[in-house]
Amino acid sequence: MINNILDKVGIVIPTHCSKKGVVNGAWGPPNLGWITTTIESLHENIPETHAVSKTIVLNQPQRSPTYEANLRVYCESRGYTLRLDCSSGYRGVRLGMLDWFDKDYLFLIEHDWKWNLNIDLTPIIQTFEDHDHVNYIRFNKRDNHPKKVLTSTRRVGGDLYLIKDERVNINILHTPQYSNNPHIERMSKYREWCKIVEQRRVNVGGNGGAGGFEHPLQEASLDDLKALGVDKRNELWGTYIYGDLGTLAAIEHFGI
Repeated sequence: MINNILDKVGIVIPTHCSKKGVVNGAWGPPNLGWITTTIESLHENIPETHAVSKTIVLNQPQRSPTYEANLRVYCESRGYTLRLDCSSGYRGVRLGMLDWFDKDYLFLIEHDWKWNLNIDLTPIIQTFEDHDHVNYIRFNKRDNHPKKVLTSTRRVGGDLYLIKDERVNINILHTPQYSNNPHIERMSKYREWCKIVEQRRVNVGGNGGAGGFEHPLQEASLDDLKALGVDKRNELWGTYIYGDLGTLAAIEHFGI
């Protein structure tokens, strides 16, 4: 029996060596500057995450022995779990979580995000527990304002709308956008979404990369928005961002 509500959530941090790491010099992979900055800023701004289990997933279709060794020492010294993933990219990492992630709620954070907003985690997880229609809460890299921009592929450069949900006791806003950016999601719904990812392949951003996971969900969400309207789409998907209208950006992407 789980007595602590935070035992129901697990933090997963995917990481890999990349050209971005080279651009960032000695700070990026195979060194630990990125991932330590991400985790330290997370602990500082969401102190409850000290008590949440953490798994670092190293995606390495081609072996990265130096980075693997660095991460192994880092994880062993902190009690984190290190998993090695040899799939072809981020899409494979996300789909692969179905085979091993056993918590009710997935707190997903890539390795290159700095947290800037103080956040209480327990009320967020309690909201998931109390409200079955809440399936996904994203932490925004922008101030919380709608940005109605669609590209030729219908990807959204911002949130098409942000609508307050008066049924819940925390400040969250409906959005039709699904993004890989740091978020918490209900694993039962995640399993449904993975079926969409497997069934709908898109050619934007590469099927194996980050776009191979989030773009099919974004397309499906916008299809449902068109077919069902705002209210029914919101109930079906249950996708939100954290905060109220005008809340400042919670996170900052530094891996460039």
